[in-house]
Amino acid sequence: MATQHLLIRLAYALDSNHTYQRARRLLYDLLENPDSTLRQGFDLFMMGLVISSVGLLVYDSHEKVELGYWGRLFEDFTIGVFILEYLGRFWLAGSIHETLIRDYEQAEDIGQPWKPSRSFRKILRAKWRYVTSPLAIIDLLAIVPAWRPLRFLRIFLLLRVFKLFRYARSINQFARVFVEKRIEFYTLGVFLAFVIFAAGSGIYYFEVNVPHSQIKTFFDSFYWAIITISTVGYGDITPVTTEGRVISILLILAGIGTISFFTSLVVSSLSERVQEVRQNRVFAEASRMEGHSIICGFGRVGQVVCENLSREGEAFVVVEPDEQAFQQAHALGYPVVQGDATSDTLLKHLGVGRNAARILCLTEDDVSNLYITLSARQLCSEIQIISRVKHHRNQNKFRRAGADFTVMPYQLVARMAAEFAGKPVAFDAVNRMLSGSDLVQVDIVLLPQSWPGSWMVGQLPVQENRLILLGVLTDRPAREEKSSYRVGKRYFHFNPDHNYKPVAGEGLVLVGHLFSLQHFREWVEEQ
Repeated sequence: MATQHLLIRLAYALDSNHTYQRARRLLYDLLENPDSTLRQGFDLFMMGLVISSVGLLVYDSHEKVELGYWGRLFEDFTIGVFILEYLGRFWLAGSIHETLIRDYEQAEDIGQPWKPSRSFRKILRAKWRYVTSPLAIIDLLAIVPAWRPLRFLRIFLLLRVFKLFRYARSINQFARVFVEKRIEFYTLGVFLAFVIFAAGSGIYYFEVNVPHSQIKTFFDSFYWAIITISTVGYGDITPVTTEGRVISILLILAGIGTISFFTSLVVSSLSERVQEVRQNRVFAEASRMEGHSIICGFGRVGQVVCENLSREGEAFVVVEPDEQAFQQAHALGYPVVQGDATSDTLLKHLGVGRNAARILCLTEDDVSNLYITLSARQLCSEIQIISRVKHHRNQNKFRRAGADFTVMPYQLVARMAAEFAGKPVAFDAVNRMLSGSDLVQVDIVLLPQSWPGSWMVGQLPVQENRLILLGVLTDRPAREEKSSYRVGKRYFHFNPDHNYKPVAGEGLVLVGHLFSLQHFREWVEEQ
């Protein structure tokens, strides 16, 4: 009983030890976490180390030269890194303290005595599963031959090449094709074995002991069958009897059919993996971004947003479930993922809760936008959420779901049309800005410290310069009847009264032609 209490106290101590947990988390990010930038750098380092060590081994074996002190030092360094990696993965496989705590608490919940032996069996099984996994065996075989008493196993050091399967995701994807299609490949292998055995037996029966025949043993017949069915045809063994040549014809036809079937199987399997490879590439790109935007939906609104962000050089990622819209975004060169943006896993891969700054819910369905808003807000309380709303009655629902801003494009366009009807200059400026004209911009003109403060908004030469005054950026809160919004520590007064007097340090938010803005800025500086 005392031993059990000691074990569980030690387990809880490790669970609450911040140094231990940070070390374990760091090792997990370095070796296992697919979204970690640490792992990406570690994978590149290990790939270079594997290729260099194998190249050094081949050079040492064939050139018959001593590598000297630096060569041996590099080999020892490589072995040391491999050993540390193996031990680190062994440590991560099956957490000891977590298993002990989980089993102990489960036993306490149901009122049963806790049996540490059962917990340790679980831990040992987890460790054993790792030790007997194919990649762990390759890791071990890449280390053991370097031990001096086992130098006769040096040939196994070439297995280090297979460690690349662990670090290169593209190679790993190719390997997974064979795992997923193992039944088809097993069936193909059985068929090949039967054909080779039948053809080898037949050619041996007809060709052995025949004058001028190159087939002397049963191995010769199987060697000929494999070379023939693979359509390599070295020509070192050729049948001399009519029966043997008939078997050759049948075997060549079977080889062509087998290779065609094998090729189509691999190509179809890889084509199914293309989408996943693309997504992994986008996930890796998103993990390297900082403060990027996630655009959910590549419809009419999403296309305009992506075009503007791309023009401004802003980092963003697109999520689109529709195949046609996905292909359109991909053709434009945007980083795009085909999937459901309501998926928590997908949002995490794209950086929600980690390095994404904002998410724009721009699908044409309010239900989808609402679910995306809920998912994003649940994953991260600090991310900025901008959501498109089709129906006005749903606006409050989006606010309660966690959206920071809601946009109703159709209602906005209708209000603009009503506001600027009969004002051709203003309407032309807004239309050119929305259509992407580089000469029409939204700019903030800061009032200098020398600004007199006696000018009212209605007296400013805004209309004379064909400009539109959207509002004033100021430190002064507006009166209750005015439309005012908090922007950081300042306020934005939308459409101020004509008698409003801006003061020094405030900013006038203007829309208009680039040259008009420049002319107005010069006028302000002259005051």
